Amino acid sequence: MEAISDIGGGISARKVDDKTMILFFGPQHPSSGHMRIILKLDGDVIIESDPDIGYVHRTMEKLSETKEWIKNSVLFERLAILDAGNVTQAYTIALEKLLGIEPPARALYL
Repeated sequence: MEAISDIGGGISARKVDDKTMILFFGPQHPSSGHMRIILKLDGDVIIESDPDIGYVHRTMEKLSETKEWIKNSVLFERLAILDAGNVTQAYTIALEKLLGIEPPARALYL
């Protein structure tokens, strides 16, 4: 098996034999996409696919330890740029439950 080589576009590869290649695909951008995929290819045919979920670690837990709880919502929005609203909503709901806060009806409606 040959060493890993960069084939461009953020994709690196390893040649197994004359027909088979292993591609390390992703993450494409450090601000979004917490997954890479390791593909084993025979020409253009995918033989195996191994998703590596949680590949990019952001240390959000450690960063949030030193901040006030209200300032962490901005921090968690950066966790997944494409999914910022859902991450912030999950953080807010968790805070409401932990602090025993019942949001007003208008907030629940919005």
